[in-house]
Amino acid sequence: MKVLTVNCYTVCIVPARVAACHGNIRTNRPAVIHWQLASSSGLIYRYNSAMKFSEDKSAGSHIIRAYDAQSININGLILRNSLVVSKQHLLQDWPVKSVKDLNESTLAALMVIQPEVILIGTGQVLQFPHPECYASLLNQGIGVEFMDSGAACRTYNILLGEERRVIAGIIL
Repeated sequence: MKVLTVNCYTVCIVPARVAACHGNIRTNRPAVIHWQLASSSGLIYRYNSAMKFSEDKSAGSHIIRAYDAQSININGLILRNSLVVSKQHLLQDWPVKSVKDLNESTLAALMVIQPEVILIGTGQVLQFPHPECYASLLNQGIGVEFMDSGAACRTYNILLGEERRVIAGIIL
């Protein structure tokens, strides 16, 4: 049990049950957290929170497992060059080294799956290219999002988990 005091409230956090994880399959039994708030006036508020675990259905997909400024781990494969990744495609040597290298021909590599969303990770710092280089994608109704590479990796995994047609170009 963990007891915290915040302003005039005492919070008691008591885990009731812990869900077990086995390989890629997670139990669907909820892990329940019981906690209560006791105010200085003597009122007690009790809350239960539940978290549900589900099966990891990502087998056969390119999932970004880890990243840093110099590399990205995709399913155990460490890559140190700019890359393009989607659920079923991986271009390990995308010839883009900075945002200045983005143009219609380098962005054409991102059209391999007819995506609904294109994510561009611009390195450690968010940068925007000139709108002319991606205007044709917008005219086709494809969403194009620019963000730092860490945010692009996280967003890619989330959209992939939602089974969206997403592709990410990550600049390293």
